[in-house]
Amino acid sequence: MEAKISEAKKLEKKPVLLKKVHRRRAGMTLVEIMVVITILGLIIGVVGVSVVSYLRDAEKGVAAAQIKNLKTAVQRYRQKMSTYPQSVEEVAEYMEDKKIPKDPWNEPYIFQLRDDGFTLHSKGPDKQDGTEDDVK
Repeated sequence: MEAKISEAKKLEKKPVLLKKVHRRRAGMTLVEIMVVITILGLIIGVVGVSVVSYLRDAEKGVAAAQIKNLKTAVQRYRQKMSTYPQSVEEVAEYMEDKKIPKDPWNEPYIFQLRDDGFTLHSKGPDKQDGTEDDVK
């Protein structure tokens, strides 16, 4: 019996080890939020540059299409009148909507008569005539 009592005392003296339960708090730390914001900023920067590039190309495409339509109208004018017009405004009646459009940068198209015909172009995004971004 004494043996049982001494075993019971040994069990009483043993400390009960409790596992510490680490509970993670809901939410994010400031560092995590900063990392997410930085990553989002980088993604937006890369996508933004691509979108701007596509928009510029689209504007140049619109200008090229309008120039093609204007050249067709000038040729129709020439067939009817047997001469080239003195200005691009004279061909408005040969355009589909009966008016001369401005280029995508809100500038008028440049029409010039030459000995061998005419030229027609847009100043392009920089709005300067004779630069490499002119649309012909």
